[in-house]
Amino acid sequence: MDTGNAMEMNYHAGDVPVVNGQPLVGQPVVVAQPFLGCPTDFKYGMFHNPVVAEQYMAYGAWSDSMTDCDMTANSFLACCCPCVLLFQVMEKVGTVPAPHPIRTLKASQVLFAYMIVFGVGFLFHDVGPKYHCVKVPIHHGQHHHHHPWPEVGFLRADRQQQQAESEDRPRGFDRRLVEGDLQPFPGGAEDQNGHKKYKTKCQSVVGLVTEILLWVIVFLACKGIREKLRINEEDSVTGAKSCCCMEICLCLQPCYLAQISRHVDRVLGWTPPTMTTHHAVPSAPGGI
Repeated sequence: MDTGNAMEMNYHAGDVPVVNGQPLVGQPVVVAQPFLGCPTDFKYGMFHNPVVAEQYMAYGAWSDSMTDCDMTANSFLACCCPCVLLFQVMEKVGTVPAPHPIRTLKASQVLFAYMIVFGVGFLFHDVGPKYHCVKVPIHHGQHHHHHPWPEVGFLRADRQQQQAESEDRPRGFDRRLVEGDLQPFPGGAEDQNGHKKYKTKCQSVVGLVTEILLWVIVFLACKGIREKLRINEEDSVTGAKSCCCMEICLCLQPCYLAQISRHVDRVLGWTPPTMTTHHAVPSAPGGI
């Protein structure tokens, strides 16, 4: 009798399959993918626990939500200086994968690229073509500074409403003077003929391109961190969450970077873990 026939004889209908000498009974269930081990370039903190790190990595999801923000230094950096927070996170995680032809990204490379793009966009925001030009009234004592980034939609609408109100009220008076809550001060600036002066303010294409390039840099870094931590998330979701573009009124990047920072600190033991661990299989009720 050959081996193939012998195997067939062991698996007739009604037979119970056996693994390692033990019969398998009960309904089949789906189990999680086995843990493959932590990368060797992780930087661990004082609260590091290998069991906790394995559970986080096998879980395949972020440890909290984007809305679970807290009043910490990392949350402040995520809002005011995201490149610094991203650098700190990548210093703990190490080199992350990137699409071809980049292949890998380091923390210093991401920080350098971010600062170069931001600096060039800030210095040359007045160079090149313009779009969305509006007239803004000039007031006495008002200093105008060109900002390289487009205005948020509701700020732009409020500025246009103020412009319309300034055209209706008498020359040289302010609305607060009529209401009597403040002392009078000179109104809008005028030329020799008594006409109100305006200045034209336009959005810069260079500023828009700068925002898009910064978006791409942050997206590639977040995508690499996500893949290294084995987080199951679509690239489209990562792209939307890493966006910060005022022109389309979408800026989820600070909340997303803060979420990534909290998760990395828990996985690598820089903060106390929030996941319950079991070092052994619990015994059955009534057992020893």
